[in-house]
Amino acid sequence: MSLIFMEGFEAHATNGNVIAPNGKFTVVGSNVLATAGRLGGLAGCFSGSATGQLIYFPLPRLTSFVLGMGFRMDSLSASARGFAFYENSNEGIGFGVNSNGALTINRGSTNLYTGSAGDIVAGTWYYIELSCSTIAATGATIVLRKDTSVQTTLTNQNSRPSTNLWVDNFRINGQGTNTYLPSFDDMYILDTTGSVNNAFLGKRKVILLQPVSDSGSQQWTTNSGSDHYNRVTDIPADGDTTYIEDGTSGHTDLFEVTDPELLTIDGVAVNAVCKQTDAGVLQLNLQCVSGGTTSNGSALPAPSASYLTKTRLLEQDPNTSAAWDNLNLMHAKFGIKVS
Repeated sequence: MSLIFMEGFEAHATNGNVIAPNGKFTVVGSNVLATAGRLGGLAGCFSGSATGQLIYFPLPRLTSFVLGMGFRMDSLSASARGFAFYENSNEGIGFGVNSNGALTINRGSTNLYTGSAGDIVAGTWYYIELSCSTIAATGATIVLRKDTSVQTTLTNQNSRPSTNLWVDNFRINGQGTNTYLPSFDDMYILDTTGSVNNAFLGKRKVILLQPVSDSGSQQWTTNSGSDHYNRVTDIPADGDTTYIEDGTSGHTDLFEVTDPELLTIDGVAVNAVCKQTDAGVLQLNLQCVSGGTTSNGSALPAPSASYLTKTRLLEQDPNTSAAWDNLNLMHAKFGIKVS
């Protein structure tokens, strides 16, 4: 796998309200809000007192990484590191910005690079990309890019957060009161394995495709009404207000989704916010039907008592075993199946 994570912050809150990610990532604090996005839609941001506020993105253990994200500073009244990869609670390689707008690279509290005043101008969106070739005590190459232009390349670096030679989470930290209040959007995280999505992707946009109609199999039960798709389109997810439910192995609900209108597609994330209400073991498949191919992916254990997000990443069209194109994605169907 190369594409590890992607997020556009479109589905977790309405503008101005607290982000509620339902377990896809973790928000600590009540001042992490949805705001106007980089290229329309929504983004995430810190607001007001950001001390102790953070967003925590759990990851598999990575021994290398590539990060891309839209980034904007509302003010430059303080210097801070704020975006970093961690091993457990140990801070590793990340980037930040000084009060004069200079971009920085840090390993925990150790500064590795400081750019020039004015790299970042308050109120302006940039696309920041950061890569690290290996998590090791020596020999790592770290590259920082802004809007696809290389800011610096550091070689033969110590990149490990601790004695362990991996990172397993990424964090965006808020710091201070009205001092370090970044906005963030259109985010991807890669490792450097595999044959695709293993290096900088360049400036990217993550869009939300929602169900717009029922299509094919509708075997689950709605909590109200005959349409299934409009039970699962709420933003943010509204818990037990609207939903579909089922516990019979093989039962599937499929949906048509919004037309994508994209030129280049690096991957598709299929997300389901779900919980289990009965005793016993229940597993789910996040299904994709493309052309003549039905792809179920791996069975995912259903959450127990609380709603959580289950995600499946598809870097390629399962019908062609090649990169998605706009036409094939437009005609694909997505849904949920009881394993």
